[in-house]
Amino acid sequence: AGVVHSTTSWPGRFVLLGYGFFVYITVASYTANLASFMIQKSDSAGVISSLSQLMSQNLHVCLLEAGSSFAPGVRKREYDDYIPMLEGLKGKKCAAAVIGRESMHKIVTSGQGQSTICVEEG
Repeated sequence: AGVVHSTTSWPGRFVLLGYGFFVYITVASYTANLASFMIQKSDSAGVISSLSQLMSQNLHVCLLEAGSSFAPGVRKREYDDYIPMLEGLKGKKCAAAVIGRESMHKIVTSGQGQSTICVEEG
């Protein structure tokens, strides 16, 4: 094996103790920060809770062209495919998107959605 260095003087031991305490506090802080980050809920999830909220705030909803009759009175941005629709949502062209659970699941599992919004929860 290699050369093992150990302190033999008291000042050296105090320096080593201080360094050990510094490493301990740094690792504990990192772990606490990581745990806090991992349990924190997204601020953007659930911002829009109803169609009336979209209408009162004069916001757009992204949907497919086939759903143009959906929710009269709501401002809409129509798309011909799901991927451009979700990109419009990510690009803040609309505040919400109408997409079925099965369609969203297919997009997420097939890897078509490269956007960070294409994540399935629960």
